[in-house]
Amino acid sequence: MQRSPAGAALRHFGPYVAVWLLLVLMVALTPLTNLWHKWDFWLLQVPLQLGNGLALDRELSVVDLDVDSASKVAEIRARQIALLDAMNAEAGAAPAARAAGVAAGSCAPSVLHVGPLSGALAGPRPKPEAVVFDVAFLKANSALVSQCVRPLVEELHAARMAGIKIYGAMDIESPNAGGSISGNLQLDPGYELNHDERVYAEFNGTGHTEFFADSDRPATPLVYYPKVVIMPVVESGSGEVAPCALPIVTVGQAADECLPLLGMNQQDEVANVIVPLGASAVFERARLSYAQAIRNPSVLGDKIVLIGDERIDSSARDARSKFEMLAWAMSQSVAGVRSRPYPRVLVDVNTMLGLAIGGSILALASFVYFLNHRRGKPLRLVVATLFALAVPAAAIFAVEANLIAHNELYSQLTLPALTILITIGVAVWAASAAIKRDLFVTALQGRNTGIAERYDVFISYAREPENAAWVKERILGPLSRATMPDGKSLRIFFDTDSIKVGFGWYTTIVDSIYGSRFFVPVYSEGYFDRPFCRDEMEIAMLRQVEIGDFILPVARVATGVPARYARMQFIDVAREPAFMGEIIRIITSSASEASIEKRHYDAADRDNDRESDAPGPDPNIPTVR
Repeated sequence: MQRSPAGAALRHFGPYVAVWLLLVLMVALTPLTNLWHKWDFWLLQVPLQLGNGLALDRELSVVDLDVDSASKVAEIRARQIALLDAMNAEAGAAPAARAAGVAAGSCAPSVLHVGPLSGALAGPRPKPEAVVFDVAFLKANSALVSQCVRPLVEELHAARMAGIKIYGAMDIESPNAGGSISGNLQLDPGYELNHDERVYAEFNGTGHTEFFADSDRPATPLVYYPKVVIMPVVESGSGEVAPCALPIVTVGQAADECLPLLGMNQQDEVANVIVPLGASAVFERARLSYAQAIRNPSVLGDKIVLIGDERIDSSARDARSKFEMLAWAMSQSVAGVRSRPYPRVLVDVNTMLGLAIGGSILALASFVYFLNHRRGKPLRLVVATLFALAVPAAAIFAVEANLIAHNELYSQLTLPALTILITIGVAVWAASAAIKRDLFVTALQGRNTGIAERYDVFISYAREPENAAWVKERILGPLSRATMPDGKSLRIFFDTDSIKVGFGWYTTIVDSIYGSRFFVPVYSEGYFDRPFCRDEMEIAMLRQVEIGDFILPVARVATGVPARYARMQFIDVAREPAFMGEIIRIITSSASEASIEKRHYDAADRDNDRESDAPGPDPNIPTVR
């Protein structure tokens, strides 16, 4: 039975495909992913220079309260009130009960604006479009500075009446979770009860955004944040307040988008938003201190104002404060709402897999084309490899350039690049093996066959564990115990013993076959599927033509022998258990006696075949018994 061409091709290329698949899976699914993810970030930061040219959007103003401790509740509240008072005064808002000496940290009632009166004296000036407090107003803090609650509420109300939208942060985390600063976010089911409802009643919306950056990449130009921004929304008809998630992208939009509120341990189910961060130095230059904002609140006109505290919102885990991260996220959001150019980082698994598969196909096709196109030319393999690298690289560059032209940055190029390199590496390996085989067969056709005799017998077999054990026991063992008529042991070539480390495999095989008196191939289930076994048979066939009576085939499996080898007599070990006696007798005879003995043996066997009524293993294959 002959193998089908498809089956033969599968067995020939199967090992290469298996190695390719193993290497790709190892890169894609093992801890190596941490390494190539780092390379992705490096690609964005160094060659693409992401962040180096970014600036905060012109419609965003960032004001730092400049308080060095979260425990200084009175100072924090006083500065919040003073900022609101200054913005209200600048916008010409109607005076309400104000806090005298707020700048000094007191919240005592007063009837005077603390901020400049330029708005009241010269008429209304541009007011902030929205104010976003990156601060949670907790009941516990209100209890500590109860005298500040009423002035704060009045300032918030005055700002709303002046047409300024007010947003505030809401702390939704469990008190014992460590908070977002620790990176261990756990939702508190009763978070609404922890907040001062008198303050939150004056907000247009409230929310919470969890930011996190990978601690292994403290200098990364990216930060991820899930859409975990919460705001209470009054349901129409029932009048009940229902919590819903509000992505930060809605800041600055006319209509707020409501998304389902996350429950406990559901954060991972929400798609992450990726924010490109500009240089921290740019943020520091754009950030207004509390003193600067109080002295000149007019710079906040027509802006979306973010109020927070960088020092309080910092942690050792992240290189940047959460306050800075929120500023860059809001900058991206505002630019997107205003349809202004802002680089969007594209993360898409399908694109990554498409580039990996498409690039590998391009690399393989280019390699095969140029390998065949330069047949017989020098540096054929080198040229094919270079083109296999260049073609997919050009295609990926074209894709990246097209994305950049559409203001998108794509960094997931490391896995496609590694997959393409693996593809080229395996292709070079397979081509090198094929070229070596072609070179050796070509060299054999004109080879000087006067190689000194080194072995009495060369054993060729498929190195499958079960078959190798059988060959060692049933063939190598008896031959090792046999002796020549002069008492000397047989010189046996057996690959595990005869090929030393550092020896060229093909050179050793060719010289050893040509330097042997007999060649014993062991036909097994996978023998003719093994490239090296086929090569050994091809070399032995050339030697057989030259000297004759060279090959002594032994068949463990008598079917599936290719037609070109089936013309040679072979011994079916299933029908001739004592086959080694005859093999040893032929090998240990003198050169002339061996030839005569072998011819007599074959003739007697053919006579027995004609006299026997028993069918052979394959009626189309003559068999020595």
